[in-house]
Amino acid sequence: MILLTHGLVGGALASVVPDNMPALFVLSFTSHLVLDMIPHWQYDVPDIDKTKGITGLRLRTQGISRSIVYVAIDGGLGVVVPLAVALCAGTVPLHMVLIGALAGILPDFLQFVYIKTHTRLLYHYMQVHVILNKVHFAPDSLMGFLSQALIWVTAVVYMLYF
Repeated sequence: MILLTHGLVGGALASVVPDNMPALFVLSFTSHLVLDMIPHWQYDVPDIDKTKGITGLRLRTQGISRSIVYVAIDGGLGVVVPLAVALCAGTVPLHMVLIGALAGILPDFLQFVYIKTHTRLLYHYMQVHVILNKVHFAPDSLMGFLSQALIWVTAVVYMLYF
């Protein structure tokens, strides 16, 4: 699932627990894992070598690549869009929306940390994340896009009206 989706849901969860930062963090982080179980599409990150399984994950590039740009734009939108919606709604503290969005994106950032460090603690996390993220459509699948678009609309409506 793309980071925009995870950030929007995490930001929307700030409407559920606007005064409880630890609960918001846990809900938003967990929502990422739950959302990844919904059939979806995601763009490929070709700079990650996946040929040797989880233990062999490596970045193929050292410089700025198209993959890094895609992920940076996607992650940026995953933070900016929920903040913009919350600003329009005016009902939830922006710092809570920011925390929710960042916590919603954090599970994928931890994958990057694992790929760079191969930390043993994150290995077990990676196993879980990979298992939960098995069901996705081809990148050009209309159903994969629609599943995420429905989540976007639901998150925005929730932020604006609840």
